[in-house]
Amino acid sequence: MYIFGGAPVGSPVISYFNDMVILDTVESSWSISTPVNSPMVRYDYTATLLSNGVIIYIGGREFNQASRQVDIKQINLYDTKSQTWSVKVCIKIIYIN
Repeated sequence: MYIFGGAPVGSPVISYFNDMVILDTVESSWSISTPVNSPMVRYDYTATLLSNGVIIYIGGREFNQASRQVDIKQINLYDTKSQTWSVKVCIKIIYIN
């Protein structure tokens, strides 16, 4: 299980996180890291794990002194095998009726 960033709910102290928390269910162990080239502090996004081990992060909000919406055309990818981040930018959006 991979958990990236976020903000605690119900805490009196507002904190935002920019780390990757990983639960290895085979080894029953937790690890926390801040991978190189990770996106800014982010929360309220959608994440989808693909069959090739890449997690796609779309939308949400990011925080850098103020909160702002992430441009939905910016797609952040996290490769669970190499533990690296990359970014793709959607050039064209096709609307389906």
